[in-house]
Amino acid sequence: MQSMRSIAPFLVLLGVVAPAAATVLLEQDVETLGRASETVVHARVIDIASRWNQTRTMIETDVTLDVIRDLRGTSRRHPVIVVPGGWVDGYRQVLDGAPEFDLNEEVVVFVRRDAAGRARVAGLAQGLSRVTRDEGNNLVLEGGAAAGLRLDELERRLVRIVPRQGRRR
Repeated sequence: MQSMRSIAPFLVLLGVVAPAAATVLLEQDVETLGRASETVVHARVIDIASRWNQTRTMIETDVTLDVIRDLRGTSRRHPVIVVPGGWVDGYRQVLDGAPEFDLNEEVVVFVRRDAAGRARVAGLAQGLSRVTRDEGNNLVLEGGAAAGLRLDELERRLVRIVPRQGRRR
């Protein structure tokens, strides 16, 4: 018991000095993500390439998609989505909650633009779902806000979303 009391101040100091890192995401549903997105696409991942940002302070990954179908909005045939993190020069950078893509996988992505005009996944990992097939050969989504939905049901829900109106002054 005495030894625990002697190290307690050290543990408190360690908790104060050691920086804490966390990613906090507000849970978003399909409708919220749909309103925040420029497009929602059903696509196949055809290229993944990580690189340093211009100031070499962060690693970013460019994910190139081959769009099978636009579910909401209109996209380019091969949009490039910028994702935080990746592997470059033997360094790995990870952001908790960031979406992770695999080459050749079929996905549904909620796409938004950042301030610089680059395509990003809306809601981070919440805006990415993998496309699988159920026992009835229906396309079903795994992961993200659309998890558990059939692709046709997601499309019906996206069509019903009323776009956000511009702010009035």
